[in-house]
Amino acid sequence: RAEYSAPHPSTKKPKGASAETMEKAGIIKGVLSSTPMTANEISKACGVEYTALQVANAVKFISGVQSCKVVRDTINAKGLKAQKEYTAYFIG
Repeated sequence: RAEYSAPHPSTKKPKGASAETMEKAGIIKGVLSSTPMTANEISKACGVEYTALQVANAVKFISGVQSCKVVRDTINAKGLKAQKEYTAYFIG
């Protein structure tokens, strides 16, 4: 394998964040503070509908962002109250 690899260098380059992800990271950074916010709260504060996965991918590229678990009260389809645990992000 080493003999083959020497004359055939790899053309693959490590992937970084896309321009779209970096744009999302910039928008999200503007609304983050020391108060933990869930992906849904971040999305509402930005005024754009981001999914939890989009927020999670974008915050990886913001320096100083930390995550934690928070519990929020929710109401299910039957109208019953329940507590759910969510991942929240904050600048710490």
